[in-house]
Amino acid sequence: MSRRLRPDEIAAKSMEYGISLSGDWFQPSVISLDYIRGQAVAGAEHPVSLRDTGDRNLQLFAVLNIAEEICMKHGFGRVFIHRDDLVMLSSLAGKDESEMTGRTLEVLEEIRQNVQRFLKLTVTIGAGTVCRTPEMLFHSFADALQALDYRLILGNNRVIWIEDVESRTSRLPVYDELTEQSLIRTVKLGTVQELTDIINELFGTLDGSQVTANEYRIFLLEIITSILRMAKESGSETNELFGSGITSLTDMNKFNNMEDAKQWIIGVCTRLMNHIALERQSSYKQLVEQAKNFIKSHYHESDISIGKVCEHLHISTGYFSSIFKKETKMTFVNYLLQIRLEAAKELLRTSELKAFEIADKIGFADPNYFSFCFRKKYGQSPKEYKNGARGG
Repeated sequence: MSRRLRPDEIAAKSMEYGISLSGDWFQPSVISLDYIRGQAVAGAEHPVSLRDTGDRNLQLFAVLNIAEEICMKHGFGRVFIHRDDLVMLSSLAGKDESEMTGRTLEVLEEIRQNVQRFLKLTVTIGAGTVCRTPEMLFHSFADALQALDYRLILGNNRVIWIEDVESRTSRLPVYDELTEQSLIRTVKLGTVQELTDIINELFGTLDGSQVTANEYRIFLLEIITSILRMAKESGSETNELFGSGITSLTDMNKFNNMEDAKQWIIGVCTRLMNHIALERQSSYKQLVEQAKNFIKSHYHESDISIGKVCEHLHISTGYFSSIFKKETKMTFVNYLLQIRLEAAKELLRTSELKAFEIADKIGFADPNYFSFCFRKKYGQSPKEYKNGARGG
């Protein structure tokens, strides 16, 4: 419930936990053990009670036992461990929403009282909003966690219902900075499937929520604004990107339904993703060509290095190494060696220079190493190559 799941994933998880998701109303609650100041370290000698053991796992299972007994007694709710807390999932068929909440809060309060009475521990419980479908439990669970945060203000050892502390008539679609960064990162570096998934998740926040037409337009505007910003940064033509279907932001009213808008945004983002990928590839090629030209102009310098090339190009060595090998299928060192040896062959064919002079002229500080590299590359020494090239 801590992330949005597809219907098939929800069904699989419910089977795994043995939870029935039949009902007209659903409400998740989070039961959190309160931390005890000065709590003993787990394994301390002669703990007087469960409270004194300091073993939170043991305490959590003890609370689970009490919660399960109470749920069984009422025939209402199912409790299970989720991370470091307990979750109670309530479901009800054929009743109104207020009865659902009333029964949930009643059971939660009984759990709280019994934990304090029998375990000498306290728990704070956050109750989420009531929802109509299992797919919306993701949001309701987030509400339950948010309700728990109010213990800092209201104090612990209590049941906190989110509707008591936050009066809301509708749920605004969430498109915050983190969500925007996730979309931008996916468009720039992700796959089409990852892009589709994140946009489906974005629009999934609207499912079952009481969003007004204006809130829906604002939601779309925020996404489109992000796309426009990315398009501008990448140099994309907006006409090619957006097509003729939407000529201005006010034309969003042309969408027949949410699915139309979603598919349109997926299409726009996919085209932008392809454009950015092509631009990146072109940028890679330009950088590599600049590097090659620099190497060809400076290969004769014995102190030429990848650091000097990167300093000239104003990029990091790690980034350069990655794209250079990707584009040339060889490392910087191997490419430099290839350029130097090709220059050596030309000098051996056309000049009277000795091997050690040629070595110095093409950037080898050690003539013996030059001869070694030349023989390894061409299967003969520089002198043998020179004689062969001149018919000697």
